[in-house]
Amino acid sequence: MTVDNHYNGDQLIERLRDGDNDAFREIIDHYRSYLFLLAFRKLQNEDEAKDVVQDILISVWNNRGKIKINTSLQSYLSGAVHNKVSELIRQKIKRRERESFYLEQLDQTTSTLPLEGKEIYVRIYTAIHGISPATRKAFVLAYLESKSYKEIAEEMNINVQSVKNHIQRALKLLRHTLSQNVYDTKIL
Repeated sequence: MTVDNHYNGDQLIERLRDGDNDAFREIIDHYRSYLFLLAFRKLQNEDEAKDVVQDILISVWNNRGKIKINTSLQSYLSGAVHNKVSELIRQKIKRRERESFYLEQLDQTTSTLPLEGKEIYVRIYTAIHGISPATRKAFVLAYLESKSYKEIAEEMNINVQSVKNHIQRALKLLRHTLSQNVYDTKIL
């Protein structure tokens, strides 16, 4: 699928550099669906594809004054999707490797961990994976990778307050999920 070649991306970029909000709206309206399809085809996950497109469009807006495009706007945005998807896939692979390592460690410590400790670990692991991708990412970066809110904000391309909101939401959801699981277990 290609976007209409007659659409003048060069003019849009010039207008965008000049701070024209309407130019940015036109870029969104014209390219969002195309970019989503590119990302979705590779990721096979609607939420992740939407996040990729959103991150790219935010980056375009944040860098509008210094953006340099040597190809067509469509090629530039397609390349950005490719790069962002590749980065996301690399992160997923690393996360799976870490999770696999932790699960192997858990299996190796079967005789040393009390049963209750293993159950709590499984509940926490399950609860973390019930959180939305962006909120989970902020939580994992803060609590598992020990990154500061500022570092997380830079990595996720959001402001520090949004990071705080994501982490607060994650903690609230985890508390709720884990307290329900503990309550459910006691009833049984």
